[in-house]
Amino acid sequence: ELVLRGELGEVIQLGINHLPEDQRVVLVLSDVQGFSYQEIAEIVDQPLGTVKSRLSRGRQRLRDFLLEQQELLPSQYRLNDE
Repeated sequence: ELVLRGELGEVIQLGINHLPEDQRVVLVLSDVQGFSYQEIAEIVDQPLGTVKSRLSRGRQRLRDFLLEQQELLPSQYRLNDE
């Protein structure tokens, strides 16, 4: 199971690395490091709305990347296209 999680983590990291920098930064701050939207806005010195839109776009791009790279995912972690 740890090996599968490692493989999944590698594919997710690859997807994160493909994001534009502005989206990658807010996604990592939010979803990896656990900062609030307001904290992220202060860290990146951007309005709250900008942070939310970048995070939304980044998550969608990451999801699209993972859907396109299904063959890299362990079978039990493959996403539906819904």
